[in-house]
Amino acid sequence: MPSETELLRDVALEMQQAESVEELMQLLVDRAAQLLGVPRCTAWLLDPTRSKLLVSARAGMPLHRASYEYRLGQGLLGWIAEHVKPIRTGNADADLRFLPRPGMVEKMGSFLGVPLVSNGTCVGVLAAVNPEQDYFSKRHEDLMVVLAGLLAPQLEAARLQRLALLDEATGAFNRRGLSVAYGRAEERLALGEPVAMIAAGVDHLASAGERAGWSVAEELLRRIVQAILAVLRPADVLVRYDQGRLLAVLLGTELRAAAELADRLRRAASSVSIGEGEQAVSSTLSLGVVEHRRGSTFDETVERAVQALALAERGGRDRVVAG
Repeated sequence: MPSETELLRDVALEMQQAESVEELMQLLVDRAAQLLGVPRCTAWLLDPTRSKLLVSARAGMPLHRASYEYRLGQGLLGWIAEHVKPIRTGNADADLRFLPRPGMVEKMGSFLGVPLVSNGTCVGVLAAVNPEQDYFSKRHEDLMVVLAGLLAPQLEAARLQRLALLDEATGAFNRRGLSVAYGRAEERLALGEPVAMIAAGVDHLASAGERAGWSVAEELLRRIVQAILAVLRPADVLVRYDQGRLLAVLLGTELRAAAELADRLRRAASSVSIGEGEQAVSSTLSLGVVEHRRGSTFDETVERAVQALALAERGGRDRVVAG
């Protein structure tokens, strides 16, 4: 087993090889879980408005069945981001700052979270949990602080570069972000790996906007995007390329696996709603799936995916069509 010093040295070397904020985030949570010996670790970044934390990477299975966000000051994570201080507790569920959310698969147990700080400003939170109470020690906290300090400046630099490519309303890439997707896809194709695309449309989003208001429809879309991002892998790219339409570029994925993933996205979207009872607003997802063909342009592959999506919509919506 490598020592803690060796692991930290390896992290410093791996940082130099990471080419995106997603790779840096995944490196951060993977190495944190390894250093601490815990089953779950998550990294959260503040959104462009710096008002709420969104999960950006995780090691291990999610603690909740649904994807959540935390506003500044809300819950343990929000408290860390607001006060820019760590939290280490042996019984997180009993902590007065703990915010219970529906769908927890088990009690949180021990919790350790530290702020990701760059140039004196909090840019996110790194958190780890262990079902065993009183698990984390001061040594664990010191290791997390060192690890966060190593990666936070690079994360902030990568985050600022990425913001220009992000759709602020949803957290997905904007159309300019397709260049990121195409670049990654080219690299995989050069290695002989497959690339698939999923075009997804939020069904009847315009009707939801007319009925409940456009701010509600936009929030519904944002929540659906977050549910999709929770299913996709860090290397995959999700783009908002139209009002209620999304495009996922799946690296190293063949058509059959992409179709199975698309159905998982469909089911994840169907669990999203705003409000309760008769006032609840929800939607479904129609999806078209294709695999990139050698000799084709990426724009041609996108067009094929959109055509498959149109077939799903004409076929009754809330379904997957693979073409």
